[in-house]
Amino acid sequence: MQELVGKSIDTVSELAQKFIPSDISEKIGNRMADGEKTYVFSSDAAKIINELSRVKGMTPASSRDLKDSVPIFKLKDGTVVSRYQNPARFEHVFISDKDGKFIFGGYVGWVHNAGLLNKLQELSEKYGYYGE
Repeated sequence: MQELVGKSIDTVSELAQKFIPSDISEKIGNRMADGEKTYVFSSDAAKIINELSRVKGMTPASSRDLKDSVPIFKLKDGTVVSRYQNPARFEHVFISDKDGKFIFGGYVGWVHNAGLLNKLQELSEKYGYYGE
């Protein structure tokens, strides 16, 4: 089983306040509670959220456009990183668990699109899993 978030709980908790829906942001550490289900994500997912939050121009996004996003890579634990470009040409990035449950969403304006796309390429090379 993937190593769970441990040392970076404070960082993820701080990011949760900014990037994760308010109804669950208070319950995050290495777990996200939603009703009776608890979602646990890997330390790699937490590291990716941390790196994405530092992309210039990154703004929190809701899960609304997750359904229209295209997967670009996944992690060993099944976490999926996907992207979407809206009609205004703003690049969005989403992280969802293996069951499609929203974990993180953010977007940048067109001025910062290249920075986000470069970061996604870097993260794909560093964390992407292309096995079964």
